[in-house]
This record gives sequence, structure tokens and C-alpha cells, in this order.
Amino acid sequence: MLTFPFVTIENVDVVDANHIIVGNDNNFPFSSSRWPNMADDNEFILLNVKNFLK
Repeated sequence: MLTFPFVTIENVDVVDANHIIVGNDNNFPFSSSRWPNMADDNEFILLNVKNFLK
């Protein structure tokens, strides 16, 4: 199962007729990271949502 456990999703954009992209920036140095004293990477997920975009 995929999880994307963030409160501050930065963007959701339509890519094409079948896909959206969801992004989160790491807000470094002000957020708590997965690993102490290390910046989290920015994260993007490309989702195939063809059935939802009709």
C-alpha cells in the first residue's frame, strides 16, 4: 500500500487525460524529517486516474 502522510500537500495538477501529479516539498529546515538532522527529498507521485477524470 502506498502512503503519502503529509498535511501540507503542495500541488495537484492534471498532467494529461489519464494522469495527475501530486507533490510535496520538504519545507526544510522547518519540518520534522523521516531521519533526524537530514532534509527530506521533495516528493512527487504520478497517478493514473483515467477512470476518475471522465
